[in-house]
Formats: sequence, C-alpha cells, structure tokens
Amino acid sequence: MQQQNQWLTYKQAMEYLQIKSYTTLYKFIANGLKVTEIGKVKRISTTALDEFMNAHTI
Repeated sequence: MQQQNQWLTYKQAMEYLQIKSYTTLYKFIANGLKVTEIGKVKRISTTALDEFMNAHTI
C-alpha cells in the first residue's frame, strides 16, 4: 500500500485541488492558504489545503 505524501509541490497541490492555473493557486495563497518554505523549497500540506477549502465553504 502506497502512503500519500502530505507535503506537496505547487503542481501536486493543483492536481489535489483539481485546478489547472497557477494564478488560481497564487490567489488561494494570497487569501490565506499556508505554504511551508525552507530555503528555496516550498510545499503545501494536504491538511492546509483541506482546512483552506473548508474555511471557504459557503
């Protein structure tokens, strides 16, 4: 059984959210989506993605 990676690249995060535009992802980040940055590496956790989407549910 393959374990799902909790820390996603921007491209993987877009696939997780089923969006096709980096512009949309950057808008999500500007609106509070948390990004973890260590040096030049940026990752978004699946937990942060789920929390962000739940917080913006209408």
